[in-house]
Amino acid sequence: MKYEDFVLKVSPYPVFGEDVLSTLGLSKAGRRLQLNRWSQAGKVIRLKRGLYSLPEDRRKSPLSVRWLANALYSPSYVSLEYMLSWYDMIPERVGMVTSITTLKTATFKNTLGQFVYRNIKKDLFFGFEEVHDEFGSSVLVATPEKAILDTIYLYSGWKSSREFLEKNLRLQQLDQLNKKRLKAFAAKFSSKKIEMATKLLLEIML
Repeated sequence: MKYEDFVLKVSPYPVFGEDVLSTLGLSKAGRRLQLNRWSQAGKVIRLKRGLYSLPEDRRKSPLSVRWLANALYSPSYVSLEYMLSWYDMIPERVGMVTSITTLKTATFKNTLGQFVYRNIKKDLFFGFEEVHDEFGSSVLVATPEKAILDTIYLYSGWKSSREFLEKNLRLQQLDQLNKKRLKAFAAKFSSKKIEMATKLLLEIML
């Protein structure tokens, strides 16, 4: 199979699986071998086992790391440190894309970035919304309120004190938080830690 023929077939898609090659007459073993060769040559990007993308200059459909985070592991939504940074609620720029999932905790690393998924129980899989990324694609991301609550809920060794909050999270621009939504989301956690942390956040916002 010629690479150019392959590019013509898959370039409209931001990501694709091994099954795409089955339409071009290759056996399962044959397409895996071909994809491995192209991956090693930099002609194909291996995102995770069984999922690939073309290099940016070959792709007709651009993709953002937030969209890719949703696509790599589903169901999931982008949250935690990445979204706190996105909302400018912490001063650091976060490189790895952090997400919440109901599946087991997982990490994927490829040439497009590092994608970390933290498990949460199904009852707490809420507080996200569908937005459009810089390319107009739909992505699922946590609201500011859920991003901060997810972070606190999964923070090992959390202490609900102003000093701990300022030293460890260094939160800023809390005025963008919707107090009513924050309290409503916090109540769904049924967690003493979240209850105390929310009370502290509301006091800081006064």
